[in-house]
Amino acid sequence: MVDPLDGNRVVGSFNNGDLTGRGYLAFANPTGKYLFVSLRPPSGMETDGGVAVVDTTTWRVVRNIGTEDESPIYVDFTADGKHAFVSNGHHSNIAKINIEGPPPEWELVGLTQAGVGGPYGIRLNWDDTQLWAIEKGEGSHNRGHSIGLADPIGMPRSWGSPGAWETGCIRGDHLTLHPDPALNEMWLSCNSSFEVVVWDMVNREVTARIPMPEGGSTHSGSFVRYDPDFTGELLSDHGGLHGSAFEAKLRIVAVTAQR
Repeated sequence: MVDPLDGNRVVGSFNNGDLTGRGYLAFANPTGKYLFVSLRPPSGMETDGGVAVVDTTTWRVVRNIGTEDESPIYVDFTADGKHAFVSNGHHSNIAKINIEGPPPEWELVGLTQAGVGGPYGIRLNWDDTQLWAIEKGEGSHNRGHSIGLADPIGMPRSWGSPGAWETGCIRGDHLTLHPDPALNEMWLSCNSSFEVVVWDMVNREVTARIPMPEGGSTHSGSFVRYDPDFTGELLSDHGGLHGSAFEAKLRIVAVTAQR
């Protein structure tokens, strides 16, 4: 881990030996205090794979949590920081982890079908009542072209069978939430159809296709707002919402919780 505000000085590190498994992707929880690293077997856990939780103060692993799958991939968090969700590519499901209290108490509390085969990226909507999963075909056909929807609250219920919503986004990997809540859009990176596909979460339809110049293969993306003096604020990327956009989501989630 490096600090870009301090000459890219190295501030912490860990390796697969520390993780007791093969680390794949890492995601910070909303407080930034912990990194959740998806772990591939052999993982040293009772189940095939899961996540290793790394404290960003000490850079030590404080918890390993199995997700009952050989191919855990992506992690997303509720805005209140109480739950984490992990996409499981092999069994095409999503694991729910309770992360209230201290890390020794964190545990797997549910599994639900992702609605697509071989899910990769997952992303909660603005009020944390929907959990979308992009079909990459991870660990299988690797030519996914659909998007699935799961219920993050009433697990294990999910909406839609595999292929329920066709997007034409071939071998998609990441979903980025557009930082304007009025739009209710997910932007899908499609690394084999060489485009970004815009998905309307309300009407559940594709509203735009943005081809990449020279057939570029898309992998993730971000939204940055620039002021007239060219200072910028990161609002949304593959790790979720940030800054003022995240604060807007907290307000939306609070209103939903009061209903």
